Parts: sequence; structure tokens; C-alpha cells
Amino acid sequence: MTMTFFCSVSTLFLSYLFVDAGYKKLSEFSFLQRTIAQYRVLPPSWSTPMARILPLMELGLGLGLLIPLLHSVAALAVCAVLMAYSGAIALNIARGRRDLDCGCAGPGAAQNISAVLLVRNAVLCMLALVVASSPLSQRVQLGIPEILLTLVGAVLCALIYQAINQLLANQDKLRRIASHG
Repeated sequence: MTMTFFCSVSTLFLSYLFVDAGYKKLSEFSFLQRTIAQYRVLPPSWSTPMARILPLMELGLGLGLLIPLLHSVAALAVCAVLMAYSGAIALNIARGRRDLDCGCAGPGAAQNISAVLLVRNAVLCMLALVVASSPLSQRVQLGIPEILLTLVGAVLCALIYQAINQLLANQDKLRRIASHG
């Protein structure tokens, strides 16, 4: 039961993250296009196609996590996407480009790339791997009380995640203010 609950919470949480990220990226196409170009990982001509594909991919993966037959494949793909994002962040940190907005939370919550984001993505990737490796039989045996607890757990995870992201974004803003004062 404990592992089933953990996997269910993780599944809903990751699904929320990817659906939310995809939705935000869909509504901010020009911001996403600029962010992709600023990473300087892909050829410049790929920024526009990637800005069109990325939100749809994230939405698809987020929804795929909720479909039992696609669950494991979607979780593995989520892990692969997180590793790709981490690779782009790590490459730019290695280049000394720490003032680059990660683009994670959209234009309203600028957040510079950092090692903290690499750790965050590693934790999310581990959650995705746990979800991918959970047997299908464990995923479908939840009763009403367990479903309600799972929803509450996933909402709490999402709130904590959003609070941490906001704190990181605020930290970057405070550093900029302090450097100008």
C-alpha cells in the first residue's frame, strides 16, 4: 500500500508539472522561442520548431502518465526530457552563463539556471523512474479513501514545488536588487 500510494502521488504530481508547464509554454510562445535560442544548445533555426513541439510534448507526457497503458513509457520519457533539460542547464553553467533564465516558470517568474535546478530535476527524474518501474497491478488497486489521500498528497507536493520555485525566483530578484543598491 505504501509504495502504491507513493507511486500514485508521484504520478499525479509529475502529471500536474508537465501539463502545467506545457500549458504555460503554449500561452507564451515568443518567450519560449527566445529562451530556447538563449540556451545556445540547438541551431538557431530550430528555436521556432522546438517552441511549437515542446509544449505539446509536455502536455502529452503529462496526460500519458494518467493512462495506464502509457504510464511506464510516459514516465521514462519524462525522465529523458528532464535529463535533456538538465544537460542544457549544465552546459550553460559550464559555459559560465548563470544569468540565463531557465524558462521553467514562464516570463512572470524569471529564475536563473543553477545547480539547485539540476538537483531538482534529478529528484523529479528519480520519481519518474520509480513511477515507471511500479507494476501495473499496484497502480489500479486504490479505493476511494486512497484516491482522496493520493489527490491530497499530489496537491501538497505541487504546492511545495511551486513555493520552492517562487523562493528561488525571489532569491534571484533579490540578488539583482542588491547588486544595484
